[in-house]
Amino acid sequence: MLLLFVVSLFVYFYLIKSDQTAVPALSQRGGAEAFQKCLGGEREDILILALNSLCSWCRASYPFYRKIIEQVESSRAPLSVIASVDTSSSVTVQQIHLEAAGVFADSIMACPFLSAGISRVPTVIHFDNHGSVKNIWTGFLGDAQQKEVLSSIDQLNAQPSD
Repeated sequence: MLLLFVVSLFVYFYLIKSDQTAVPALSQRGGAEAFQKCLGGEREDILILALNSLCSWCRASYPFYRKIIEQVESSRAPLSVIASVDTSSSVTVQQIHLEAAGVFADSIMACPFLSAGISRVPTVIHFDNHGSVKNIWTGFLGDAQQKEVLSSIDQLNAQPSD
């Protein structure tokens, strides 16, 4: 029982607790490459929603995630929205939570967050169609940051495809 408590505290403080000032070091330790391996060579821009359904900030972000998905669908932006959970989580359980909340990403995948440089959730990562990180937003996003994310989707329609 004590072990379960200690593990729960570790998960809460190191993987779940949101910190808006912490920026994942995706360019260090091969983080972008780790996500690219999980993605399997996608050739369009990708927006990763790194989350955990046990995280209160992630759950509070569900309405924004729905807004992202609606905007991508309505604008037909060349972008895949992928919900990503850590490999320590059950993809099936996470998918059930997301669907119950009305968050229908293009797909859901498990990827080792720590080796990918993700130390906090929620995190939104925008990869371009060459696999380079365009932008990273960490923590519960305020209005200005949400507008940045949505603007990055709008900019995709304004750019010629590679």
